[in-house]
Order: sequence, then structure tokens, then C-alpha cells
Amino acid sequence: MKYLRALILGVALLSTATAAQAATLTFDFEHVISGDTPEGTPPWLSATFTDTSEGVLLTLAAAGLTGQDFITEWNFNNTLGDLTGLDYLYTNVTGVTELTSFSAGLNDAVLAGTGARYDLGLRFATANNQGGVNRFMGGDLATILLFGLDDLTAESFNALSSPASKAYLAEAKIQGVGSNALGSSWIVPDPGPAPVPEPGTMILLGAGAFGLAIYGKRRKNA
Repeated sequence: MKYLRALILGVALLSTATAAQAATLTFDFEHVISGDTPEGTPPWLSATFTDTSEGVLLTLAAAGLTGQDFITEWNFNNTLGDLTGLDYLYTNVTGVTELTSFSAGLNDAVLAGTGARYDLGLRFATANNQGGVNRFMGGDLATILLFGLDDLTAESFNALSSPASKAYLAEAKIQGVGSNALGSSWIVPDPGPAPVPEPGTMILLGAGAFGLAIYGKRRKNA
């Protein structure tokens, strides 16, 4: 009976882990593909998509960025192919980061400075008014609720840009880089396969697999 309970627990943990993985998708921007190296410690930026009952919540953070560097662009992909009709609600959580434009439409409609094409483009303030108070600086945090499309989920943003020679999961531009503040950087998440489950999810997956293994071994010995 206890081995049956182990099996049930393993299945439950696997189900929970799968649900957790599907609900949240995080990109850590830690690779420079063009320009100067930003000030601070990589990952300089992170973007997390989370499924909610109201839509997909996008959280943008610059926890690893320091100094005078600031973000002017965030670009993302989507598997839906057409984001026409996508609406948004923007909130400044910390800092006074000004969202100056929101671009979403047909597939690959957004062109980044590196030549890669994306489906969703966010642009932030570049002006130095009041010492750049409206810029997206290191330590700032902002959220954008994305809604209006029935099939939109966090996982649908797990897609690569085009063309194939510039296939990135996402891309961001940082300006104000260097001692003279005139440099810039284009950074992306790990250019390898899609993001792996977070540590908590991996623990759940491991525990589930362990429970199933115990049950299988005991059943074989019996």
C-alpha cells in the first residue's frame, strides 16, 4: 500500500511541476550580442511571463544593472503568429519608467537594431529630462498585463526570432553604457534551448520521478 501511495504522490508531483512550468516563463538577459558590456552583474535584466485569470502578466526587472545604464527596448516573440488586437495595461512598480510605445501585430513586425525580427516591441524613454528620471534604470521594476487574445499564454512567448541566423528568445537594448555614457548594448537570454524549469519545479520533477522509480522497482522485485 505504501508503494501505491508513493506512485500517487509521484504522479501528483509531476502534475504540479508541469502546471508550474506552464504557468511561468522567465528570460534572463545575460549575453551581449552587439556593443559594449553593461555595467553591473549578469543577468542584467529579466522578463517573466505569468498566466493569470485576466491575461498574461509580464514583469520586467533590471536587478543586475547598475550605474547610468538604462533600457530603451525590450523585444519578444510569440507562437500565435498574429498579435493584432493585443491590449495592455502598464504599471510602474518602482522608478518612473515611461513606456513610450507598444508594438504588436503580424508576425515579425518589430525590427530590432541587430536585424532580428520580433512580434512584440516595447520602447522606453530615452530623454535626459530631469536627469533621466523617466528612464528604465537599474533596480527599476515594471509590469504589463497583456490581454485581448483568447489563446495567449505565458508559454506562447517561448519562441525564436527570425531570420534563422538571428534566432533569439528575446532581445533588449541598453544605452548610456561606458564612462562617457555614449555606448550601447544589445543583450539576449541564453541562446540555447528554451528555458528549463526553475529549481523548485526541478525538485518536484525529481521527487515525482523518484516516487515512480521506487514503485517500479518494488513491483519488479515482487
